[in-house]
Amino acid sequence: MSQSEFDSALPNGIGLAPYLRMKQEGMTENESRIVEWLLKPGNLSCAPAIKDVAEALAVSEAMIVKVSKLLGFSGFRNLRSALEDYFSQSEQVLPSELAFDEAPQDVVNKVF
Repeated sequence: MSQSEFDSALPNGIGLAPYLRMKQEGMTENESRIVEWLLKPGNLSCAPAIKDVAEALAVSEAMIVKVSKLLGFSGFRNLRSALEDYFSQSEQVLPSELAFDEAPQDVVNKVF
């Protein structure tokens, strides 16, 4: 499933990262740790293989696949691809439109 296909399946048009964070509720500590690692910008920048992710987190490759499926993807490759798309879109939007040090009300005004 591509990022655009996944986006259309998200409830209320929320972004991929917030959706994945919502899905973290009820996960085990290891499962949640995998999601946190995947959502950290830069961790997927070199398109790591599932083996590399498993080694970095000291978990099995099967656990990575399990978490991918819990998050609604058919496997790790699909999840990684969707997150890469998400992060590349985020990088294009944030620097030009929003600054990290902006007041919350300014951000709300720009977004909505």
